[in-house]
Amino acid sequence: MTHEGSELSEEDLKQLKQYWYNRWKEGFSWLDMANTLKTSADTIHEELLAADQRFIQNIWKNSEVKQDDEGIKVRTKGDILSYGDSEMGLYPMYMSQVGYALENLFKGIIICGMWLDNPKSIDDLNDFQALFFPIKGNTTQKPRTIITHDLIALLAAKDISLKIGKEKKKVLIKLIDFILWGGRYPVPLKLDTGDPIFMRVMAPYDEPEEHEMIEKIYQTAKTELARLSALQRVRRPD
Repeated sequence: MTHEGSELSEEDLKQLKQYWYNRWKEGFSWLDMANTLKTSADTIHEELLAADQRFIQNIWKNSEVKQDDEGIKVRTKGDILSYGDSEMGLYPMYMSQVGYALENLFKGIIICGMWLDNPKSIDDLNDFQALFFPIKGNTTQKPRTIITHDLIALLAAKDISLKIGKEKKKVLIKLIDFILWGGRYPVPLKLDTGDPIFMRVMAPYDEPEEHEMIEKIYQTAKTELARLSALQRVRRPD
């Protein structure tokens, strides 16, 4: 018997659905998605940097430089904001995409680590939402759900051994805002009275240093997930 609108039999369709449904249990699935999201983020970042350069060039093209006894003075004609273009607003998109990429890496590491410790802890689950992971160094705290965008919460998993310093964790905390709303909505889900016009979150004041730290975190996590995924593939029965 074939499924309506398909040449697949009911059994083949069942197996196909099972294959796709269980892809979350494979470390390489998370690694592939992370790489795709990172490629998207890098493309956006290149456009953002190019837009910044065009902005600076336009300022100088529309400026008069004069020197007198008081020193050099630069006077810009017109509204300085008019010299930018739409690509200058891509910073939130970059941050959200790279945030999602890191989220995929962290979740993949947790899943692979749990599987390598005890395959049944993953294989016996039929629903990704049913996965709860144990916390490192804590035998009393309840396991946490994998359904979260909180990068810091994911880092607390027992099966993640990544060394993330204090400054890098600050960047991860900032990325959470972009994952939750900064790269998707015009305003946050909840008002932050300490940042009522969203400048602390949305403005790329420390972008070069920030980008460098994100890149280091990503490469470290990517290497770890690739290692665990390879081990999982070797140990998983055909």
